[in-house]
Amino acid sequence: MEALPTVPDEQQIGVVVILGLFICGYCAFFFLGRSENIRKRLLDGLGPRAGAIHHITFQKLLLLWAVHLCVYEFMIRGLVLHIMLPFGMWTAVAVTTTLYAAIHIPRGPVETLGAIPLGAALCLLVLAAGTFWPAFFIHFSLSVGNTFGMILRRKPGVVFTTRRYDPDRSGAC
Repeated sequence: MEALPTVPDEQQIGVVVILGLFICGYCAFFFLGRSENIRKRLLDGLGPRAGAIHHITFQKLLLLWAVHLCVYEFMIRGLVLHIMLPFGMWTAVAVTTTLYAAIHIPRGPVETLGAIPLGAALCLLVLAAGTFWPAFFIHFSLSVGNTFGMILRRKPGVVFTTRRYDPDRSGAC
């Protein structure tokens, strides 16, 4: 039986650093980006619509959104997908897609269910391309498009909110 090394190699250290940065960055984004105090100050100071737009902008700039999504895609479809491959391609896709959908639960059932086919498609794309970059560019493009779509949408009766999952606390515009 081979003894486990007592000193981690560069690859192991790199994985730990990447996972640590992802966890710290995601926590900063989640807790600061969803801070009720920050949102309330923006809404009170700028009004419902301008405050909501500034809050979304703050959320997207908090981790330099592209960096956040890059690390996110690297972790989900770079590390998790490839770690699961020894169990079979479809198992790896299923586990990765389930994790991806679960991360979207706070954004509501529509986005969570939509993450399932998108997540599976992105996994297959990553496996075909041999890199996570196509998934990152698609994910980032969708995020930017959805954000600008929300900001520019002015339909009567549609509530503009930074809290899609709790519209009673959002401050309608």
